[in-house]
Amino acid sequence: MCYEIYDRAVAFKSDLAIISKNETWRYDFICRRAKHFATLLLGQKDDLSEARVAFMVNPGVDYVAVQWAIWIAGGIAVPLCLTYPPPSLQYVIDDTEADFLIASDEYQEILEPLCHQKKEICFFFNFRYDAIQDVSGKIFTYIEFIPESHDFIYQRDNQFA
Repeated sequence: MCYEIYDRAVAFKSDLAIISKNETWRYDFICRRAKHFATLLLGQKDDLSEARVAFMVNPGVDYVAVQWAIWIAGGIAVPLCLTYPPPSLQYVIDDTEADFLIASDEYQEILEPLCHQKKEICFFFNFRYDAIQDVSGKIFTYIEFIPESHDFIYQRDNQFA
């Protein structure tokens, strides 16, 4: 797991880190959010064991938090270009052999068809609940990726039922 960037950022927790859409974000907020997302990604696991995680999130604080979360969880971050057409996105996902895909909900419509072409590898961060939503629309408090079998175990929180 890669804690180096997180550890460095914590040392500057009260410093300004990002200015996006006239909002400011401090390192403390980004670190807490990244740790939370990493926890969602890890589930009961200690490490993603360098699983490739393709992600499609708008630039800004959530992009940084998702990218850091992947690194903290021990995954390899594979950013997807927001302007790529679906065939190009599919190429990147296939070429990198992404174990799973994370996207913010505004990209769900674009990416869902690509997920069904393989196995269910798509998870959409639900930023409103700070949870993960799968392609069926179920919201989970965490997912667990099992690298050996490339399977997932879901934990569902009753508050999202």
